[in-house]
Amino acid sequence: MKTSLRKKSFVVCFGLIFLGGLIFSSILLSSFFNCFKEQQYQLLYQEALDYKNIILSKKNNNNINNIFLVDLDRNIKINNKNYKISKNIINNIIKKNKYKSYGNLEGILNKKYYILALPVYLNKKLNKFVFVLKPGDKINYIFNNFIKIYIISFILIIFILAVIILILINKIIDILDNIIFISKKFLKKDFRKKLDIKTKDELGKLALVINNMATLLEEMDENRRNFVSSVSHELKTPMTIISSSIEGILDGVIKEDQVKNYLVVISDEIKRLSKVVTSMNNLTKITSGQMKLSKQKINISEMIRQAIFNFEIQILNKNIKIFGLDKRDLFVIGDSDMIYQVIYNLIENAVKFVDQNGYIKIKYKETQELVYIGIKNSGEGISENDIKYICDKFYKVDKSRSQDKSGVGLGLYLVRQILRLHESDLEIESVKDKYTQFFFWLEKNK
Repeated sequence: MKTSLRKKSFVVCFGLIFLGGLIFSSILLSSFFNCFKEQQYQLLYQEALDYKNIILSKKNNNNINNIFLVDLDRNIKINNKNYKISKNIINNIIKKNKYKSYGNLEGILNKKYYILALPVYLNKKLNKFVFVLKPGDKINYIFNNFIKIYIISFILIIFILAVIILILINKIIDILDNIIFISKKFLKKDFRKKLDIKTKDELGKLALVINNMATLLEEMDENRRNFVSSVSHELKTPMTIISSSIEGILDGVIKEDQVKNYLVVISDEIKRLSKVVTSMNNLTKITSGQMKLSKQKINISEMIRQAIFNFEIQILNKNIKIFGLDKRDLFVIGDSDMIYQVIYNLIENAVKFVDQNGYIKIKYKETQELVYIGIKNSGEGISENDIKYICDKFYKVDKSRSQDKSGVGLGLYLVRQILRLHESDLEIESVKDKYTQFFFWLEKNK
């Protein structure tokens, strides 16, 4: 990273800036040079025009100050020497009514000049040609000095840009190196290190995302450890009971008249194990997105009545009063099997924690779009602190709800996940030593 990407980034960025600057400079200098030359020709043109007017006014027309006259025979006298202008130049003047060039008049002059020539007409007849010359060395000296200053400025600017580019690239690469370093820490399940980037640009947003990801991964890793620990505990306890009971029966430690009681215990623990495995399997399908809803019309009132009848023995043993079963049939839309799991778990929870001689009340509320279902039971209730976590995986309020001997701590968590698949949720109300109520909502069948 440090040796390759840093160099490549610098070379590419610097190369693009240098190339762009070179192209821009070439265009700028070319435009400036053309404008500069055109300005010189404009000055020469004005001088030629002025001298042409002098000739036309029949004033003194001797050659003066690099202004020369050429007759129709192409004769020109420079430094007391006679020369002939080439036919090409004369024809060019006649054809374009003006001639301009930078040179030595095809070898006549001893150095290069800016040259401009105009034809002179008398009485509409071509009479002479006016040539105005300006030494190129002085003009070029000014232009060359400008070029030198420009090149020095260009090199200085490129150097400053190179330093700025290098600083920016180093900053970005250092951040990438830091990201790689922290990512390697993540692979080792060390999520304590965070990126210290407080800018509000894209790098700052990237750092914020990575830091949030680190926090999330840390929480997930903690949840995973807790999950494994809880699952191990939930599986270990019934397996220990089953194993010790079977060993006691096989070793003869348990008397024959007690075997049936221990077989009942073994059966209950096996059911508990099966419940754990089933709940975990359903949760895995939900969290992985494999659980697909098969929505249909559901008689929610009848489904609740069926769920309550499954707990008839427990209800009779506790002398529980049931209210709300006489409500007319209400129909909702949802996955029948999954909604039954919700109802069963909530009824089981209510039967388990209702007090002796208490009550369970089924409540309904209809709107134009939804049906709200509430399951309320009397009893000791749930504390405000426990309500926050009651739907977490493997959370059990063991201290205050010691009668929960068979729960695995997955029922309410599973209920909430199923309801969220149905675009609903589980809400909880509780008053200590009075009641607890769970309620949710489902789409109404119209």
